[in-house]
Amino acid sequence: MSTSNTGTAGTPDTSDALQQLGKGTCDALTDEMVGRLSATVSGGLTLLDQINRSGLDKAIPVLAQMAQNGDLERIAQLARLVGSAQDAVTDEMVGRLAETVSGGMTLIDQVNRSGLDKAIPILAQMAQNGDLERVAQMARLFGSAQDALTDEMIGRLTEMVSGGMTLLDQVNRNGAERLISILTRLETVEAMLEGVQEAAQSIERNPPATGLRGLWQMLTNSENHKVLHFFMAVGRELQKRCQAGCR
Repeated sequence: MSTSNTGTAGTPDTSDALQQLGKGTCDALTDEMVGRLSATVSGGLTLLDQINRSGLDKAIPVLAQMAQNGDLERIAQLARLVGSAQDAVTDEMVGRLAETVSGGMTLIDQVNRSGLDKAIPILAQMAQNGDLERVAQMARLFGSAQDALTDEMIGRLTEMVSGGMTLLDQVNRNGAERLISILTRLETVEAMLEGVQEAAQSIERNPPATGLRGLWQMLTNSENHKVLHFFMAVGRELQKRCQAGCR
């Protein structure tokens, strides 16, 4: 009996040891350490709750794969590069960039309002077939001609244009219809002269028959009768005009 009590008294109780360890730990912890530990545990639990609610746990395998193949490191380097660029940008550069973006947006708005977007396919087609380059060359040619013109040349050109307009005005006032009639008559005279030339060449190619037989054929041809009547009518009209002119 005494042996059993001795053995039990000589062996330390595990629960008593744990209680003593917990008591010693609690005595060693200060209020500040307890506050920090509570804040850490509370923050960890809040983070886990946010991860569970937002479904961020589904992104952990993707992040693990990105970490394995180096994509996560590249993203970090890109973030550092953007941060360095942001630090290097001055207020003046930011202002210029803002003005550039604002000007670009204004230009796009003006293009949309004016309907200039409809001309883009036409310009693309002109660029493909070379018409746009020709237009540019023509514009450069006109610019070179404008630069080459002196004041004296411009004055002479102005006088020439003014004289031409004055001449047209005088012709219009003095009877443009009469001038057109004269030009039409000149065309008639030209046609008559061409007819005479063709007749002379025809006689050279086909000379008429001589003698009484040729004379008889000429008198019995109906076309010759028409020609004879025509010349007789012309002669009568010329005689009338000459008599009227003499009076």
